[in-house]
Amino acid sequence: MRLLLTKIDAEILSQVEKKERRQKAHAQQMRRTDITRHYDRIVEGKNYPVIPILAEFRELPIIKVLQRRDDAMPILSNTTNSSSANKRVLESELKRSELIGGMIDSDLKNWVQTALVAFDSMLGQPKWKSASTRVLHPAERVTARFICAVCSNPPKTCTAFAESLEFREACAHECVRYSKKPVAKRKWRADQFVPDQKVHYMSA
Repeated sequence: MRLLLTKIDAEILSQVEKKERRQKAHAQQMRRTDITRHYDRIVEGKNYPVIPILAEFRELPIIKVLQRRDDAMPILSNTTNSSSANKRVLESELKRSELIGGMIDSDLKNWVQTALVAFDSMLGQPKWKSASTRVLHPAERVTARFICAVCSNPPKTCTAFAESLEFREACAHECVRYSKKPVAKRKWRADQFVPDQKVHYMSA
């Protein structure tokens, strides 16, 4: 009898652990979906002149914390109303929390600033600074254009593609050869771009 009870306990524990893993995986997927929706809202809101691609947005410090936090729903009994228990906690926070909104705003601005420094360096002005906030970075000026080196030098099976991009467009650029990859695997790097030599850009 004791052996049978031990076996039953082990099976129950195994089932509970499996359910916990499923719920954690489901909660993580819900968080990813909520973050994607919030990213779409930011893009549609047009409050930011420069926004990175979704894969880069997910790498922002606050977004990484929100994505990785452990807020899986508690184990639900078969009689529990799961629709009321599985509230979109993160989606609500992203929409309403001033603290989270402020941290996302700060992280986005830091990301753009880092990108600007990298693109200024491409234009030969790595230490560019201005006391006035009205003076545009060299990379932001209308005479500064960039080409994605990855897209402009694709495999032989691809059609040559070398679109001239302004800074904002370069930050939102996703490579043609990566278009069929899952969003999470699409990489963006400042050093994948080069100045468009066909365009004459002004020095500061």
